Amino acid sequence: MQKYCLSLLFLFAICNAKGGESNPNLIENGDFETAEESCKQKYCILPNSKLEPWYESQNSVAVFRNSQKKVSFSGNWMLGLNLYSPNINQNVNNLQVGKHYNLTFFASFDRECKEKSIKIRLEVEGHKHHMVDFDITSSEWEAFHYSFVADDLLYSAKYATITIENYKANKCDPYLDYFSLQRTTKPTNSISKIMFESFIFIVIFIVLGIYFKDYLIKLKFNDVFNSVPTSGKSYKYMD
Repeated sequence: MQKYCLSLLFLFAICNAKGGESNPNLIENGDFETAEESCKQKYCILPNSKLEPWYESQNSVAVFRNSQKKVSFSGNWMLGLNLYSPNINQNVNNLQVGKHYNLTFFASFDRECKEKSIKIRLEVEGHKHHMVDFDITSSEWEAFHYSFVADDLLYSAKYATITIENYKANKCDPYLDYFSLQRTTKPTNSISKIMFESFIFIVIFIVLGIYFKDYLIKLKFNDVFNSVPTSGKSYKYMD
């Protein structure tokens, strides 16, 4: 019994080690909470140095504190893209060439906005540009995702520039919050992952089958042994 339990624990440990890998967030200050150190009002235009490693092309970053008008997705602060701060950028280090990455962020607009949607543009710049436009359709926070392969890193410096840009045609300004960039497995690995997990479950099934087979054999042996009749007589030694 003990050896079978140990075998199962070992197999479950393999499964957890295979599927429980955690990847760190490569975006720094993704929730913009460092704005607390420099802004004591509900809204501030800060120089790039106050919100590092984020930076803006005009050296003016717009940050907003939670208020009755707008509440951030996470924490107390959010970033706004407006006339004074039309874009936001960050150089992300520690990317590995050929690896897959997933960028996630949250965006919304003001409740007073009458537009059905507004646009923002995401650029992931390496030697080439990965560019995609997103439509923000609600004053509630929406999650946006973009996946890419780090195969075109800027001048082979092993970093990429993440840029979010406001459209000039927008009649309402977007808010951004809670950026995350994590390494992911290749999409093709899903098949191999399914095959690996199937193999593990088959092995577990076989181990359980062997255990119950031994258990049934022992149970049958005990039944046969206990069913052997005895005479019920007692003998007394007599001189």
